[in-house]
Amino acid sequence: LLALKRGSGPAGLSAMAEVSEFAGTQLIRPLLARTRGELVQWALAHGLRWIEDESNQDDSYDRNFLRLRVVPLLQQRWPHFAEATARSAALCAEQESLLDELLADDLAHCQTPQGTLQIAPMLAMSDARRAAIIRRWLAGQNAPMPSRDALVRIWQEVALAREDASPCLRLGAFEIRRYQSQLWWIKSVAGQSETIVLWQTWLQPLELPAGLGSVQLTAGGDI
Repeated sequence: LLALKRGSGPAGLSAMAEVSEFAGTQLIRPLLARTRGELVQWALAHGLRWIEDESNQDDSYDRNFLRLRVVPLLQQRWPHFAEATARSAALCAEQESLLDELLADDLAHCQTPQGTLQIAPMLAMSDARRAAIIRRWLAGQNAPMPSRDALVRIWQEVALAREDASPCLRLGAFEIRRYQSQLWWIKSVAGQSETIVLWQTWLQPLELPAGLGSVQLTAGGDI
């Protein structure tokens, strides 16, 4: 319901997964399909005690407002509302998984070994297909999911910016930039235009600040 309020698509409406990838392993939530009533009844039957967070009853929070006020009314009107909503979320998850499968080849074709996204292969794609590719590319970078408007701006303002521009779109603590006809997902850094770096031992590579790389002289005298 929160995702619906935000205008989310199938990925957001698919809700939390029982099994998902996390930190190189699997995160399992085996009790997602159980209702609060079932869990309370089981805990009482087994003599368990628990700490109830007092904020759970504060309906000034959107999640609590839905849980305490809205959902009970919906359940009263339509007793199987929760089950029906869960089925819809599962169908959204299936559709999203199918899209992942169908777009895997497109994403692999557009993505470079360095993890950047080539712009040229996406030029002939439909808007919907291109947006789906960019979303999945960002998901692979562990980026926060952009809104529909942000996806349009990534393409129009960054990918299609004029050739002599240095386009940049900031998303949280990161930026999407275009360089060498590719989209790059990089961490935002403070401006370094006023930073002076002394290259005292020019026979050794010079490490630039803020993770900007290094500079070195080759045998032919080039930088």
